[in-house]
Amino acid sequence: MSAGALPVTPKPTFDGFVAWVYAVMGVPAQYLPSDSEWLFYAYNTAIATVNQAFICVPGPIYLQMVYNLAGHLLVTWQPDVPDMPYVVKDGVSYGYFQWIRKENNILGATTGTVTASSDEGSSVTLVVPKQAENLTLAQLQLMTTPWGRYYLGLAQSVGTNWGIS
Repeated sequence: MSAGALPVTPKPTFDGFVAWVYAVMGVPAQYLPSDSEWLFYAYNTAIATVNQAFICVPGPIYLQMVYNLAGHLLVTWQPDVPDMPYVVKDGVSYGYFQWIRKENNILGATTGTVTASSDEGSSVTLVVPKQAENLTLAQLQLMTTPWGRYYLGLAQSVGTNWGIS
């Protein structure tokens, strides 16, 4: 690349997403066959959801947004493959994706960020950060996984022009 040239904007692909799931997310292939319909659903939902105006942003921003949103959707939706080894945590056996959902508290609800806590009576104080005050329920759900948070961070980084306040 010559000095002053804009970086190439790579296009997301389904095959690229599948490779990303195994390499970046670290999902073992034994728990997720590459022909899983859920990979297809997550990828296509992300393509339909991520604002296409990001395609014109130089560099891999659009690709990262699509893959991270799709990764979040995948772990939210993907059922566990039957007859696979369980993940054992604290003596409890989980299917692989059930374990990811438990580790990220995807099924739990948190309405703010912890700003204070104490040992006496186990009190906790929550505050809703300014940037989260106007998030939709779908956007709040994105906060439950590292991939959803990364996507939301990129989407919020450009302000309200992109439909996220």
